[in-house]
Order: sequence, then structure tokens, then C-alpha cells
Amino acid sequence: MECNAAVWVRDGSQTWQQGTVVSSKQDDGDTRLVTVRYDGNGEEASYRLTAAEADEGEGTKHIKLRNVKGQASVEEGAAVDDLIVLTHLHEPAILFTLEERYGQDIIYTYTGPILLAINPFWRVPLYSNKILEQYRRDGLNKTFDPDFQSNLPPHVYATADNAYRLMTNPTSERQKRNQSILVSGESGAGKTETTKIIMRYLAILGGHDSQALLEGDSSIVSIEQQVLQSNPILEAFGNARTVRNDNSSRFGKFIEIDFDKEGFLIGAAIRTFLLEKIRLVHTSEQERNFHIFYQMLAGATPEHRASWRLSPDPRLYHYINQSNCYTRRDGVRDADLWGELQQAMLVMGLSEEEMESVFRCVAGVLNCGNLDYADAHTSKTDELMGLLQEETRSFAAATAELWCVAMEDLVSAMTSRTVRAGHEKFTVYLDANKCRHSRDALCKAVYSGVFDWLVAKVNETIDKQRGGTGGGSSPTGTNLFNWSSSSPRSSPKALGTTSNMFIGLLDIFGFESFHHNYYEQFLINYANEKLQQQFNHFVFEMEQEEYKREGIKWDFVEFPDNKDSIELIEARPAGVLCLLDEQCIVPKATDQTFAGNLYKHLSSHPRFKSGHDLRVDYKFMVQHYAGDITYETEGFLEKNRDTLHSEGIDLLNSSSSPLLTALGSSVLLQAHARGRATRRWYQATRRLNAAVKLQAFVRSRVRQRRYARLRVAALVVQTFVRCRLACRAYDRKRLRTIVLQCQWRRKVARQELLLLKREAAKVSALQAQIEAFEKRFREKEEEMRRQQEEAIAKALADAEAAAKAAAAAAAAKAALEAEEERKRLAAEVEAKRLKDLADAEAQRVREAIEAEAVKARAQAEAEAAEARALAEAEAAKARAAAEAEAAAIRAAAAEEAEKVRAAAAAELARERAAADELRALLAAQEAMRKQRGVGRCGANTCRNHTNVSPIPPLHAGQKCDSSYLGKLSIVIDKAYVSQTGRSGNPHVAYRIRVKTARRSWTVERRFSDFVWLHETLAEALSNDDLPQLPPRRI
Repeated sequence: MECNAAVWVRDGSQTWQQGTVVSSKQDDGDTRLVTVRYDGNGEEASYRLTAAEADEGEGTKHIKLRNVKGQASVEEGAAVDDLIVLTHLHEPAILFTLEERYGQDIIYTYTGPILLAINPFWRVPLYSNKILEQYRRDGLNKTFDPDFQSNLPPHVYATADNAYRLMTNPTSERQKRNQSILVSGESGAGKTETTKIIMRYLAILGGHDSQALLEGDSSIVSIEQQVLQSNPILEAFGNARTVRNDNSSRFGKFIEIDFDKEGFLIGAAIRTFLLEKIRLVHTSEQERNFHIFYQMLAGATPEHRASWRLSPDPRLYHYINQSNCYTRRDGVRDADLWGELQQAMLVMGLSEEEMESVFRCVAGVLNCGNLDYADAHTSKTDELMGLLQEETRSFAAATAELWCVAMEDLVSAMTSRTVRAGHEKFTVYLDANKCRHSRDALCKAVYSGVFDWLVAKVNETIDKQRGGTGGGSSPTGTNLFNWSSSSPRSSPKALGTTSNMFIGLLDIFGFESFHHNYYEQFLINYANEKLQQQFNHFVFEMEQEEYKREGIKWDFVEFPDNKDSIELIEARPAGVLCLLDEQCIVPKATDQTFAGNLYKHLSSHPRFKSGHDLRVDYKFMVQHYAGDITYETEGFLEKNRDTLHSEGIDLLNSSSSPLLTALGSSVLLQAHARGRATRRWYQATRRLNAAVKLQAFVRSRVRQRRYARLRVAALVVQTFVRCRLACRAYDRKRLRTIVLQCQWRRKVARQELLLLKREAAKVSALQAQIEAFEKRFREKEEEMRRQQEEAIAKALADAEAAAKAAAAAAAAKAALEAEEERKRLAAEVEAKRLKDLADAEAQRVREAIEAEAVKARAQAEAEAAEARALAEAEAAKARAAAEAEAAAIRAAAAEEAEKVRAAAAAELARERAAADELRALLAAQEAMRKQRGVGRCGANTCRNHTNVSPIPPLHAGQKCDSSYLGKLSIVIDKAYVSQTGRSGNPHVAYRIRVKTARRSWTVERRFSDFVWLHETLAEALSNDDLPQLPPRRI
């Protein structure tokens, strides 16, 4: 790249400016510093290029050589008809050439076999009959003279003529095939108009009466005229105004124009796909709904509007007033298009009844869109249900009348669902929001059905015109589903078996990227990805393979490959579409669960992006060949299912309109077919997953077995080596250890013998002490038993002397016996407890002695190991410590025995005091009985009874059990009978505080016996509330 070279310099990310190289210096190493001055403002900028880039002249991404005189054989500008002739073919050269040609109203430019068209947005004089005739004559010259060179500028007529000539008069074996013309571009680029221009040119080339088409004579109804007249119908029902284009096609179509072997046009078939049904119920700002609605309101006569229950004001209808946009910017009047639509329908062979059915369906959609609902609570439950608002009831009646259904059935289909549970059916009422969704789904189904019916009617009419049977295509039939499917003629296999040929026209959406991108944009961009792949295959891959096969030297052209983007979308079983279909089958799946599946399976894909900011709103990004697009998953599942509920299908089937009945049948057939296909796909997916899992399992098992074999072999070798080494070391250490053990055991045996003798003497002395203590305890126990017997005898004697009456004496005797029995039992228990304590203390002493002996023995062994000289001294110290410990134990045992004797004496003293108190109480009661008399209970006596001091059944702090309380209750009953002369429960007032190891509570009663107290004690005992006390004691 030398000085004074003219170049293009990038200014910003999307603009280029002209400039001149002012200097080119060798920089460090293999680079060159190039300085460029902008021609517009004179500023300079420097760029660093490699030597290869500078010598070849292509520069870098920031600087490119211009195609000017002295630097290129062909200068860039308006005179370039084909871009491939440019010496330096790059982005700024292409943009500059297209801009120059566009400024001179030259909107067509070749790039090899590709024709670039720029929409001029005004009617340029390029499509007159004179110009058409020039290109047709030029095509004939090519037919007769293969070396003929055309001088006509690039034009869409030339592209169409070239496809027609290659089909009818092939120049090589490779060109003996049907032709296809792909019309692609962004929205508003002029795809639909270009398709119509191509169709008109092909109809004139292959028509039997081309002059009538050139003159625009519509009185002659021919197959060519019918092919062309299909456009107004499709545009009315499938086109709409968008932000960029007033007549934008909101559906894709493939038009197959059929020719016989002579090259005459014999028919056509139209296949449509991706109708933008969401536009029917939702319209964005500065856009309109489909043209048919505005044409009906503007062009229909008042009589027709009255019969269709329509008003001429479009602002009254919800489906077309959302954007407040009602007119077109290109100057076309909807009323004029209404007339063209009527004429096109007549040319296509639609009868008055069929046209009336179509318009009644469309008018019904407009009226149905005005239905609105309000939430209300049901009478039986508190759930919400949608009720039709009164102000919209007139629109419901109009819709029912236009669709020929009952108004009640129409409202019920939108407000309720029938749910099957086994053999039972339940009616579920929908809230207002769901009712609106049902309304929109029904309207979309009706409108898309009408659109498919019109496409099928067009295909049927053209097929009849060329001699086809057209059987089963009546609008009153039930095979509407077959109309929207592919015709057998459109398959490559069928085409290859016939002598007819066709030229296919594909008019499809361009790549779309909006602020909010949904399911429709995803499918449109997926279709464009497939088209881009087809373009790459034919333009780059096949051409370069042919160069390689023929041995032609060429530089490999790098092009953006989008295979990974397509694999991301359509791969199985983890592509976007596959995961979407799977979620449509899963019960209770939502758009959020679909987004979660995408994040789970596709996060590692290089073309898939799902950052945290995207996941918050359930979005995902796909890197397309044209750029990165962010999609919102809202509505993906509902739009992919595209199903109408059974209530809506039943409503359509109940209509008396043949068109709606056929539509309901077709929707039902589509649902069944989709269900079968989905089930087959789901089963295939399950089998594939099972096969993948089985393969992974088999591979893992093989790896595990191989690893296990290698591991076992290594372990065997390792174990053998370690065993040999360990055996040698063990033999050496074992001999050394045996010698040391023999020496040590001899010493230890002597010391243990001495220690055992000393410990035996200590144990004998302790046993003698324990036997003496037990002897003294038995003597004490005998003495206490004699004292108890004497006390019992004395109490019985006193009771017999005191009780002169038989009943009183018996009661006193029973009381004394119970008391003595309780004391005896208490003494026995106490004696047993003392004995247990003595045994436990003796056992503890033995264990302490044994522990001390073990400790002394261990200490002696350790000291002997350290030094033989200190062994005897440490042994003497251990003997002294053992004697001191034994003396302490003896002293503790003596002290404990003394405490036991003192406790037993105190307990006996308390029992004697209680017996004395009981005898005194009995004596006092006997004296009172003698004063009052026996067997009488008058009023005064009863009054005195209330002042009698209550018998204290228990002493404060006294421990008792249930047997003692029972005996005490008997004593009180007898005393009560002896005092009052009546039988029954005594009125005793008592207060008892029951205390256990875990809790305590107070019991206070006035008119009750001791039954409640017994239950309280039993509950405390049964709940295991006394873990720290002897059994059955409180």
C-alpha cells in the first residue's frame, strides 16, 4: 500500500470514509505504519499493517483499497452492473456502488447469480410492457444463440427469464432440473412486490394468451389470470401494515408455478406457513391488523355491513383499535382494495354463498373480539369465574348469529372447561383473564381456518382449470386439513416421475430482531438460518468442491458457517425445538420450566447465552449468523401447542355454517394427527434415551471390569513384595523380642508374687471387719424387732382395755395391727436397705483395694524397668500407701455404720411417738363417745360433729406408700362409724403435698375419701416419675 493510494477508512462501527495514504513507513519487525488523510475533513489517522496486508492491498478491517483508476481494472460506482467484476470486493466498495446506483434510480445489481434489489419506495418506471418485452426478446435470443451476450441492465425480469430458459431449454445436463427463486430480505425490502412481478412475468412467458395479460384484460378468465389473481386474496387476509412496510406479508409462502413440457403454464400450487396469528389479537403501535378488516369496513355497502353486524368506524372494535392506526401511508385506499378482492374472488371461482360464508366468519371474529368478562365469585365456592359483561352482550349475539351457533354455547365455550376424571365429567369455570384467552384462541382458530380454506380454494380452482379432478375440495367437506398440507405434486419424488416442470417462488420473512422477540421471531429466524445454510452450501461449498474436483487453483474462501446455530435449534434430543416439544407433553409445564430446561441442557453450547440478567426474566440469547438475538420465553408453550380446546371444537361443529363445520372437523383431525405424531416422537425419544443410558452403562461396566482386573494384579504384586520384606523384618525383631520377654517376665513374676501376698492379707482383714459389722447389724435388727413386738403387744393391750364396745374394740385392734404391720414392714425395708448399703460399701472397698493394687503393681513395674536399685524403695512406699488407704477405708466404714445406727434409732423414736399420739387420740375419742352416748345422732350431735378436729392421716414430711394409705383409710372409717353410728364415707379435710424426684404438687380436698389420693400415687408410680427413690415409695 503505497503513498497517494486511494483507500476506504472505517469511521465508526458502520460508516466508511474516503481517504488517501500520505505515508507508509517500515515499523518494528514485519509491520508497516500507514498514515491516511480523510478526504472530507483533512484529518489524519495511522494504522499498523503487516507486510502481507500492505503488499496485497486488501488492508485490514479498518482500511481498504478503493476501486479507482490506476488501482483497479473496473472503477466502483453506478456503472458497475455486477459486483463480482470489482478488483477489490469488500464492504465499502459494495456499499458505495449500491448507493451510487440507487441515487440514479438503478435499484437492481448483480452479484453473480444473485440479484440485489433496494426498495425505492416509489413506483419507478421499470416494469412497463416495453421493458418486459425487451427482456423476453433477450431471453429468446439466448435460447437460439448460447453465445449471445445481453446488454440489458440487471432486472428481476432477467432473473425470472433465466430460470424459465434453464427449465425449458437446458444448456447442460446439470441444468435439467426444476428451478427455484428465493426472495428473501428484511421487512419492507419489497419481497412481496418482487414475487408478484416474477409471477406476472412467468405467466406472460408461459401463457397461452400473453397479450391479454399485457393489456390487463380481466374479462378473459384464464389459468394465468387466476394465478395472478390469487395475490389480492392472500394479501387481504395475510398482509398488514408494519412499522417499515404498509403491505408486509405476515406469512410465508411457496408458490409452485407448473409448466408442461412445451413451457406453457398449466397451473400453480400455493403452500403457506407461519401465519402471524398473534397479530389478530394483539397489534403493536404504528401497525395495523390484517387488511381484510379495514377493507370490509371501508368498502362494503351499508346493506352488507348491516347483515354482517358491522359499523364503519374501526375504533369500535378491540382487535383493530389497539394501535390507533387505521390508514396506510402508501396512498392505497382500503375501499379500492375491497373491489379488487371481490373481483379476484370471482376470478378464482368463489360463489356468492362461499364469499358470504367467508365474510360472515371474518365479521364474527371482529365482533367476538369485543367480548369482555369480569370476575365474580361462584355461589358454592369462593373461586373466581368470568361473567360476560352486559355492555358486550350485543356483540356476543352478533357473533353467534354470524357463526350460526347458539349464544349460550358461544359464551359457555369461552367461560368453562369440561374435565374428565375417569368416567366422570366436571365443569371448571374460568376466571376473566382465562376467558379472554379462550376468546382469542377461538378467534385465531377461525381466522387461520378461513385463511387455509382460501388457500386451498385457490389451489383447487387452478387445479380444476388445468384439468384436475379437484375431488373432495368442496368447502362443505370435512377434509379441510388436507388443503393446508403439502400437495403430492410438490414433493421432489412426484415431480421426478412426471413430464411437467415447475418454478418455485419462496417468499419468506427476512431476519427479524425487535426490542421484544417471541416465538414468531424465533421460527422466522430459524427459517432464515436454514436458508443461509442452503446459500452457503450452493454458493461456497459446492463451487469450491467443483474447483477441487476439476483441479482448478483457487484461494479458499472463508464464510460464516451456521451449522452449530442450526444444531442448537433442531438437534435431538437436546435442541431448543426438541425441548419445547417435550415440555408441551409434560403435565403442568410452564414457560418458566421450559426456560429452566434450556438453561440446564444448553448452557454449555457456544451459540447459546443465558446470563444471570437473562435468567431473571426467563430469557435466552441465540447467536445467529446475522447477530445475537434475545428471546423471551413468554407464550412459547401455548403458541407451539396451537390447540383449540374441545369446547371450541364442539362449538364449531355445532354451527349450521358448512364452512365452520368443516373448520371444526379439520381442527379435530389436526389435533389427532398432532397427538399421534407427538406420541410417536415421545416414544422414540424415550427409546433413544434408554439406548444412550444402556450404552453408557455398558461402557462403564467394561471400564470397571478392566480397572478391577488391573487393580487386582497390581495389588497381588504389591502384596507379595511387602510380605517378603515384612517376613524378614519380623524374623529379626521376633528373636530380639523373645529374649527381652523372657528376662522381663522373670522379674515381673517375682514382684507380682510379693504383691499378691500383701493384697491377700489386706483382703482378709477387710473381710473380718465386714463380718463384724454384719454381726452387729443383725444384733441391732433383732433388738429392733423385739422392741416392735413389745410395742405392738402393748398397743393391742391398750386398745382392748380402751374399747369396751365390740365395734370400737375391733376397729382399734385393726388399726393397731395395721400400724404395727406397717412398722414391721418399714423396719424390714430399712434393714434391707442398710444391708444393701453395707454390701455396696464393702464392694466399693474391695474394688478400691484392687484398683490401688493394680496401680501399685503398674507403678512398681515401671520403676523396676527404669532402675533395679529403686524398685525396693518404691515397693516400700506402695506398701505404706496401701496401709494408709486401708486405715482410711476402715475409718470411713466405721463412721458410716455409726450414721446408720443413729438414723435407725431416730426412725424408731419417731415411730414410737406416732404410736403414742395415735393411742392418745383414740383415748380422747373414746372419752368423747362416752360423754355423747352411742348410736344416737341428733341435730345437736351433728352440729358438734362439724367441730371435731380432723384426723390427720399423714404427718408432714412423712413418706408413705399405697398399702399404708389403705390401712389408714380403714382406721378412719371405723373411727367415723364408732363416733356417728352411721356408715358411709367420712367427711375429712386434708392437704397433702406429693413430691417426686421430678416434680411436686399439692392436693387439697374436703369431701372425699382416699380413693383420689390412691389414684394420684398410682399415676406417679406408673409414669416412672420416681427414678431416684426405691420402688413403690413416695
